[in-house]
This record gives sequence, C-alpha cells and structure tokens, in this order.
Amino acid sequence: MRHTILAFGLAAASVVLAQGGGAAREITQVRGDLYFVSGGANTVFLVTADGIVLADPVSTEQATWLRPALEKRFNKPVRYIVYSHHDFDHAEGAAAYGAGPQVITHENVAKNLDGKLHRLAGGNLDTNGNGKLDRAEASGGYVPNFERLDRNHDGAIAPEELNLEIRKPDSTYAGRRVLTLGGKTVELLHPGRNHSDDMSVVYFPAERAVMAVDFIFPGSAPPVWAEYDWTPLREWIASIKAVEALDFDILIPGHGRRLGTRADVVANREFLEDVMAAVSKGIAEGRSLDDLKRTVTLEKYSAWTNLASARLSHIEHAYNNLRHYP
Repeated sequence: MRHTILAFGLAAASVVLAQGGGAAREITQVRGDLYFVSGGANTVFLVTADGIVLADPVSTEQATWLRPALEKRFNKPVRYIVYSHHDFDHAEGAAAYGAGPQVITHENVAKNLDGKLHRLAGGNLDTNGNGKLDRAEASGGYVPNFERLDRNHDGAIAPEELNLEIRKPDSTYAGRRVLTLGGKTVELLHPGRNHSDDMSVVYFPAERAVMAVDFIFPGSAPPVWAEYDWTPLREWIASIKAVEALDFDILIPGHGRRLGTRADVVANREFLEDVMAAVSKGIAEGRSLDDLKRTVTLEKYSAWTNLASARLSHIEHAYNNLRHYP
C-alpha cells in the first residue's frame, strides 16, 4: 500500500498490520529507517543496526499491538523510549516493551510524576481542590478515558490512577541530549514551556525530520485551552522558533496522519504572533473582548478548515493569557 505525501514530493510506504477501534493501524515509512504509527496519538521510531529508538509509546493498547509488529518486521529490540511529555495519551505504553528499553525524558517529567496532580492537559482543572479530577471536572480527552483511568471506580481520577501505566524515566536531561545507536543519531531538545513544561522535541538529523507534539499542528490552528495551558504566549512562540532553528523539512506531529513541512511550522508561529499582536493592540486601546471577537478576523489563515470554529477561542484565550501572563 502506498501513500504519496505531495508536500514532500516523496512516497511514504504504509503497511496495514491490524485493525483497532474500527480504523486501520499502519506502520508508515517517513524517510529511510524512520517510521510512524498513527493511532489515538502518534508513535515514531528509528530502526538501527543495534535496535530501535522509539518516541511516544502512546497507549498500552497501541504499544501491545506494535511490539510484536516491530519484532516480526524488523527483528530488532527497542533500546530507547522517549516521552515527548508526561500526558497519559503519549506516555502510557512503555511498560508493554518490557524492562529492557531505557526511558529517557526531560527532567520535568520526573517531577510531574511525583504522585501529585499537576497541570492537566486540555484545560482540565481540579476546581474543588481535592487533589483528584472528578467526573464533573473532566473534559476533552479525559471524558472517553474516564472509566479506564478511574481504576477504583469512585468517580474521580487520583494521581496514582492517572499515572498508573506510565513508566517513570530511567534517565533525564535538561536542555539537550544526543542519543547514538547503531551508527545513527537522535537529538532531544527541550524547547521551553508550551503545552507542557516537560516537552521534548525529537530530532532526526540524517532523516531531516522532527517530532513536535501538541504545540505545532500542520495545516490548522492549534487547539487551545486554559489560556494556552497557563503558559505565556511569548513562550509558545519561542518554543516554535526553537523547532524552526533545526535543519529539517518533515514535521511529525503528535496526532493525526498528516505530516507537515517547515512552512507549516512557520505558519503556526506566525498565527500565534498575529493573534498576540492583534489582541495586545486591542487591550492597549481599551477594547472589549466582544469587540475583538467581532473585528479580529485572521483572514490570512482562512484556508485552515478549523479556523471558523477556532478563531473565537483563540481570541478569548489570548485575551486572558495576555492579561494574566504578560
């Protein structure tokens, strides 16, 4: 089975190996020995002579499916597992690969798996302060996963339940780390705060590809919650610039099968800069949020199919972000 990625002028070879959740799971070749699997979230892996470097094991279900597929197709063990960040939808599946692989993360992942309820993705908040996420507090991806994550079925997700399937890191880094395996190189880069404070960008220099999760979305306005995840917009923009500084032409996102280009990364950064500039100007002029929602059109991005539904949310969250995190 072949898929042509027109953005790169290359063909990505895809092998359908199983059916899951009603949709085909595929191992898709990105370039050379670099591949990805798109499920609820994306797993990326590089095959080398001495084993596999895998980024984001995703769910236990997906990892349990992928492990024998890797063994059958490549006959190589997984040596390193990298988490892009600690959110359960990206980090749960490492244990399915056994005790052999070394789990490597940014140092803040270990801090965020300390048994307390830290920042929750998608703007979920422990509004009653009981140290758990109650059913009534859950939104976004926590809703379809609530029954599974609420292990004791008491109507609330405690930190130990949320992180039960996430294997803690064996090794951490601060700013940058280089992994070498089988004569191939993978670079880990902490771009700063954005969707989370423990993010790793995974860079494959020889393949000229980069994996950036949950803060860059090719061909669309990024999802936005919680005043940009309670992180100053300028830091989001700086994070994207850190990715732009790398030498690459393929972007692998955290979700979805659409690969991106350098131009997609630039567009995401420019979008946030334009939102920030327009809303900052409006605040300085004393204009109301309702007025900004009427007048900030962001027409430059009208080709993005989700702009109509995302525009008002971005303006509102930027308005609150710039007032609370100047």
